[in-house]
Amino acid sequence: SQCNLESLPSNFGDFIKLESLNLSGNTSLKRLPPSLYKLKLSELRLQRCSIKSLDRDICQLPSTCDVDLQDNSFVIPLQEICNQGFSSILAHFSGIEKSVEKKSRRIKILVVGE
Repeated sequence: SQCNLESLPSNFGDFIKLESLNLSGNTSLKRLPPSLYKLKLSELRLQRCSIKSLDRDICQLPSTCDVDLQDNSFVIPLQEICNQGFSSILAHFSGIEKSVEKKSRRIKILVVGE
């Protein structure tokens, strides 16, 4: 934590034995590589970073993963959703997908974020 990281390598998900990751206090960290969400983490700490949005890929984390997202400047999903915990984030993304499916059956991929 607090290493002044601006980004993580795109192949970060190759650390398959990693169980816990604390990136808290990296105020220049704005995005996480999608490969990170494929890890079987039991804990992911992201307090006090500069993350503004979460990718839909966060839903790939194990449901038992303890995710802490406090003190970020979220736009999508909203800060209130992030404060309610991981299950609320999963429900948020699920709700978006259902809404989009009703509007257009042709959409196969939903990209959320920048």
